[in-house]
Amino acid sequence: MSINRITYSGAFMKSLRPFAAQVTKKYYKRRRGGWQYALKRMNIIRMSIPKLLNSNCRSRINEVDYLQFLLSQNMYRNCGVITIQESWLNDLQDDCLVSLRDFKIYRQDRSNNKKRCGGGVATFVNTNWCRSSFVCFKFSNDCLTLRCRPKHLNKYKYVYVTSIYVTPDCTSSALSVFADEFTEFAVTAFSDSLSVVRGDFNSFDYSFLKSLGHQNVVDFPTRLDAHLDFVFINDVGIYATRKRAPLSSSDHCIIRVLPKLYEKHGKSTLSHQTKKVKYRNYSEENIRNLKNMFHTTNWELFTDDSLENTTDVITCYLKFCFDICCPTETIFVNFDQLTFSQLKRLKEMKERMYKEKNSNEVRKLNGLINLEIRRLNSMFTQKLLSCKNSPSMWKLFKELTGDRQFRSDNQLNV
Repeated sequence: MSINRITYSGAFMKSLRPFAAQVTKKYYKRRRGGWQYALKRMNIIRMSIPKLLNSNCRSRINEVDYLQFLLSQNMYRNCGVITIQESWLNDLQDDCLVSLRDFKIYRQDRSNNKKRCGGGVATFVNTNWCRSSFVCFKFSNDCLTLRCRPKHLNKYKYVYVTSIYVTPDCTSSALSVFADEFTEFAVTAFSDSLSVVRGDFNSFDYSFLKSLGHQNVVDFPTRLDAHLDFVFINDVGIYATRKRAPLSSSDHCIIRVLPKLYEKHGKSTLSHQTKKVKYRNYSEENIRNLKNMFHTTNWELFTDDSLENTTDVITCYLKFCFDICCPTETIFVNFDQLTFSQLKRLKEMKERMYKEKNSNEVRKLNGLINLEIRRLNSMFTQKLLSCKNSPSMWKLFKELTGDRQFRSDNQLNV
């Protein structure tokens, strides 16, 4: 090194910066790492234990679009199981009214009595995470237990997900009967398995769950300043809970249960993945060109001594005509019509106002979000109804959604 070379220390170089650049540590961008960021990028197919979501929604039918909008966001898109209390469903309401895309619904509806609303639980299981799930225990209309066996479950034998709703008018004798039956089932079923019990307990005694080895992981109030909703897990160290703004106009907050275990492989992008679909363009102009091409063809040139050679030549020529006149186009399909920037901004404002405990602003933003969802749904409906050729429209929809019956249907009347 040269003797005459001038060197400066790091502290001296930092002192030459302008005052605007001398910001404190809290203004620095947060380091994007850790288990939460890795979990957000994780592919749901590779997950061994699921991300969970719990909420007391008060009428599931009114929150279908809002919940579908949440599932299109990066924060909720990898959710494996959703449990709902107070679904307010009965036998007269079909599954298609409350279904979610890529989710299988299990319902325990309220009884058909004089009470018009209240009660009932529902559980949604993401079919991308687990295809083998069924109901293994249910009690009255306020408890439902599912047994799930995902593909990449290594540590545990099964995953049991229980949704419980204890009504405010529940008596201690009825609760003790339920506790005895649930304990008898859980002693034999939950061995060597992961058990997650979630629900709205309405300040009733839940000591029977602690006797089964379950512990509560929710340490924040879920309805104003009251602790009503709990999440009990028999292996506490693998889950963490987060509090989010209520589901639409519900008075209970959303509880996100995040697993701390994740795979290092099988990562996916944060943005919502669109579907790549190939289809033939059968427009009126293309069909007209195809007919003209067939009419101007000299079919006598295709005659040959053998029938097989003639058939092969004509088949190759027809494929050539289809490729020229009706080319195959590639489109990117996104089935989420509720992914507009305005709706995302309203949702972020609602989360911020909920953290600041500004109930009036949260109520106003709920109304704005519902109006925006209705507006987007009406735009989508008008776009569908504006199609002049409805049979071809539904045929194209079935092609885009992967219906095997229409995937190879390329027959035309020419």
